[in-house]
Amino acid sequence: MHDPSSAKFRIGVEEEFFIVDASTLELVRDVPWELHDRVAREIGASSGYDVMELMACQVEVRTEPPCDSFVALREELRKNRKRLRSVTAEFGARILSTATHPISKWSGQRHSNKPRYDVFADRTRLPLRRLVSCSFQIHVEVIKLDERVRVCNACRVFLPYLLALSSSSPFWGGVYTGLKSYRLSVFDQLPRTGIPQLLRDFEQYEQIVDALCVGKLIDDESELWWDIRPRKAFDTVELRIPDACPSLDEALSVTALYVCLVKAILAGEFDALDLEGFSYTLLNESRWQAQLNGVEGVVLDFETREPTFFGDSMEKLVRCLHPYSERLGCHFELEHCLSIVARGTCADRQTAMCSQVAGVRELAVGGDYTPALIEVVEQLCSETEMDAD
Repeated sequence: MHDPSSAKFRIGVEEEFFIVDASTLELVRDVPWELHDRVAREIGASSGYDVMELMACQVEVRTEPPCDSFVALREELRKNRKRLRSVTAEFGARILSTATHPISKWSGQRHSNKPRYDVFADRTRLPLRRLVSCSFQIHVEVIKLDERVRVCNACRVFLPYLLALSSSSPFWGGVYTGLKSYRLSVFDQLPRTGIPQLLRDFEQYEQIVDALCVGKLIDDESELWWDIRPRKAFDTVELRIPDACPSLDEALSVTALYVCLVKAILAGEFDALDLEGFSYTLLNESRWQAQLNGVEGVVLDFETREPTFFGDSMEKLVRCLHPYSERLGCHFELEHCLSIVARGTCADRQTAMCSQVAGVRELAVGGDYTPALIEVVEQLCSETEMDAD
């Protein structure tokens, strides 16, 4: 049931970065307005989007206009990182692309000075103040409204795969959390997060948005912070669950997996599996296992619906998606997903390096490893900046 038209796609990626002090490697609490202005003019000027993120220590850059090949996407992401690195260096700062900053405390940060974020702060209060995290968001164009819902419904099964591969947040304020993606523990304190409900059609989605807007609980659909969501404003399905990735190869692998899944779902590849019939409780458990153990744990297998070692299920999924990756020109990127499983994720690299520097065989959950983590942050900044060349 492979659709020949699946070779065509348009994709947009949003990357969030921490701005860290080049000397201390701590988050810059008050990023100068001039830095945001320079980034906006040099990266966001073509489409006029705002690079300022929720927290003042962050910036967001995106691919504009959308890309129609993985060659173009890789080059655009590389150029964005290069320009961002150059601008921040002029202000004595560096860039860091991980889902949490390993050592900086959330309590020392503040949200950006924008009316929109002031409203968010009033509606969510302390949970918003703790939201010092970076994600990696991927938009894939899907023209038909109900097909966007179809993709969202089916992709719920695959969200844990995408999270596990991208996991990059095992530390929080210097403390080892024992999780591979602690970012979700922080983000899930907000309302309207997590795996979305099963949607009947796009009309039902619009009814949910309208009800919340009429009640003045949200301003628009962008405040449905689900792991994946159909977007009316952009004609896309937006994936939001991945952690930010310092490695460009890893970011592109997660992107390739998602694009191939969208095309496979629309081509009917998984129709016989009735992905919409998966238990919501089991989907959430699979998500939790990915958050907890990353690629080293188990996942709810997309075929058997049973807990399966992540690597085994991932290998089966990659084989299933090979025809799509060949058409889309992302075979290398999709195959690299298996390399991530074999070598470990960014979260695995962080914990291994921290153990080595701290001189301990095993990190203690709840232990403060700030001194050792300074070297980890240095390595992560270098990894983020290296992929700009």
